[in-house]
Amino acid sequence: AILTIVLLATLRGCKGWKDIAQFAEKRKFLLAILMPCLRDGTPNCDTIARALARADAIEFELAFTTIAAITFKNLFRLPRGRPPKKIAMGEFDYFATRPPE
Repeated sequence: AILTIVLLATLRGCKGWKDIAQFAEKRKFLLAILMPCLRDGTPNCDTIARALARADAIEFELAFTTIAAITFKNLFRLPRGRPPKKIAMGEFDYFATRPPE
């Protein structure tokens, strides 16, 4: 959960541990929905700093680049062929990520 908070806060422009902790505190209700382990509260700046000090930077970079590559590959994959001329309401969206079940 801490790595997710750090990633989201960094993408938002936070520069230090206090900024990251404030980012999490301001969004604690949303974060608790996304990550149930945060229902009791968000980590403070000291906890975030300790957790990241223990993280292996090379392992984290490898995991992050792998996840990002898979995510972007799936996100930007377009179907082959020509899209239909018109999509009626309730029909399958040609550019949706999943086909109808």
